[in-house]
Amino acid sequence: MKPPLSRLIVNRTPALLLAGAALAGTLFIALDSMAASAAAIIVSSAILFLFRKEPLAFPLYAVVFTAFAVWTAALKPTPVTEIAGEIHGTIEEITVSPHSRRAYVNTTRYGRIALIVTDIIPEISEGDIVSFHGSLTTLQKHVGVPFHTSEYLNSMAARISGTVVVYPDDIEVIGHDNSLNYRFMQHRRDLADIIHSSPLSSEAAGVLSTAVFATDDVNPDTRDNFRVTGLSHLLCVSGFHVGVVAALVMLILSPMRLTGRRMTLRYTLAVVLIWIYALIAGMSASVIRAAVMLTLFAVAKITQRRACPLNTLLLAFCAVLAINPWQLFSAGFQLSFAAVAGILLLARKLNPFAERNRLWFKTASVFTVPVAALLATAPLMLLWFQRLPLLSVPVNAVGTLIFPLFITVSGAGVILWYAGLPSAAVIHLGDRLFDVLKNVVDGSSGISERYSLIMMPSIAELAIITLILALLVYALHINRHRKAVIATGLCLMGVFAGCRMHAPEPSLYIDGDSRGTDIVVARPGAVKVFTSGRRTHPLSNTAPFLAAYGCDSAVIYQGEKITDRDSTQVAFLADGNHHSETGVLVVTRHSAKRAPGVIASLRPKHVVIGADVGKDSRLRIERTCRRSSVPFTDLRKKAFFENLDPTEK
Repeated sequence: MKPPLSRLIVNRTPALLLAGAALAGTLFIALDSMAASAAAIIVSSAILFLFRKEPLAFPLYAVVFTAFAVWTAALKPTPVTEIAGEIHGTIEEITVSPHSRRAYVNTTRYGRIALIVTDIIPEISEGDIVSFHGSLTTLQKHVGVPFHTSEYLNSMAARISGTVVVYPDDIEVIGHDNSLNYRFMQHRRDLADIIHSSPLSSEAAGVLSTAVFATDDVNPDTRDNFRVTGLSHLLCVSGFHVGVVAALVMLILSPMRLTGRRMTLRYTLAVVLIWIYALIAGMSASVIRAAVMLTLFAVAKITQRRACPLNTLLLAFCAVLAINPWQLFSAGFQLSFAAVAGILLLARKLNPFAERNRLWFKTASVFTVPVAALLATAPLMLLWFQRLPLLSVPVNAVGTLIFPLFITVSGAGVILWYAGLPSAAVIHLGDRLFDVLKNVVDGSSGISERYSLIMMPSIAELAIITLILALLVYALHINRHRKAVIATGLCLMGVFAGCRMHAPEPSLYIDGDSRGTDIVVARPGAVKVFTSGRRTHPLSNTAPFLAAYGCDSAVIYQGEKITDRDSTQVAFLADGNHHSETGVLVVTRHSAKRAPGVIASLRPKHVVIGADVGKDSRLRIERTCRRSSVPFTDLRKKAFFENLDPTEK
């Protein structure tokens, strides 16, 4: 008779106890007071109930809980409300988009700052010491604004104290940090340059360098197709890639597959090489998780003990949070651990064949493993990306077979070419494998786009989906109470269906920074974005609005012009449509000088002051609003959001 699931997880080890204490301690400090207390009580009660018969459970739990709470508090950023003068700091991370760049800068005065450079010049890279000045956006700007949960979690995971928008002329590189961390980053860039200079095609080289060294060299169209088909995890250095590297390392060290000291040396060398790769690849949460799990597996082999995968995963969870507990709120951390947990808990149960039928079992695993990962990550995919690619299972089955071959063959071809050995045939084979992979992705992207579940779930709906998945795991592993579990699951599905029957109310969202202001008017089936100036792209993230209101794309209007249907509720001051019935009047730098007179005469219901308005003009507008008893919102400190009257035309 197989032991119950709870026994498999606990297994008379403190792995679950440690993971629960780490989770509760981190949440207790990171979340707001009420949410923190509720999370700590729920997690602590569940864990201590499972270990109620263990005499040392409570003191061990208390020690670990306190340690993680203290460590989380020590790393907690202090929000910045004002900045003055030049800021100096070192660039730790950077991502490039078609219109701007986003970097995380570690400063001595303000902590970690998110830096938005409004152009792709001047060239900056990790490790550069920069001097800059710009306009600040506070962390509290989107608190209480719907559809911004993922952005709020991102800011928590990054531990930023504020966001600064900088123009190209306002930033200067004044040096470079040569500490060990940035040396590894430079080695990673040098290795990526070798790949790009090889005879591989440019697209194949970009995918290879991105997949192996996390250099973000993939063109936007290819990345978007990978995202739509559910294969974006292949372009992020994750446990899958560490596993491929580990398999190659073990294959290279296979002549040492003997007992005794040689076996110990083999696994020790493998662990060392895996951690060197993890350091070069950037030490992301998923990479650390995979490296810790493989290390524990190697220790189990050396000591001739059997490794429990679930306990190994829980210990890896503790290890990653011990390095940086704020990674708990990052998408990579959550998706990585959820996917592996889903595979461990669901993949075998979903497989229709018994393990003794090895061939059929492994063949079916090609499909059951992606299904298990998809089910486990479904709530998180909807939370972070508002999209669940329903056809990702067959595409993943094909992609995960081709991709390791592509990495292995292409990597071998680059190594042979760099060593001056014959490599043309291997390079050619790598290019052909990439062509096959690209054809699979491009060919299925349109179908996946059509058959993806797109929705913006509320917190309550995410909780219901998570509970349904938990009931599924319970039903698959434990035979007792199955009728009650099925009935509860059906009731939860009914509640979820009832929640989705209510159409979202029309809403008005206004946000911006020193580059300009966006007005987002969202109604079921239509999302309109009105931009200030001559920008053809919105500054705001419209994806959550599109998912919430059932739209494929937003209609963008530029030049501060509001359509007739929306002009009675919102208008730019520069727009000739504003009149006495205008509900929300938006002031930008183009109209700041005449704003006080217009506000005093029209007395709108609300005034929104753009973040691009100068300090003196801002003070005059604020004084006018106070004298006229008109409420106002400063977009430097707070984004504006309200539900519109659905009957208003």
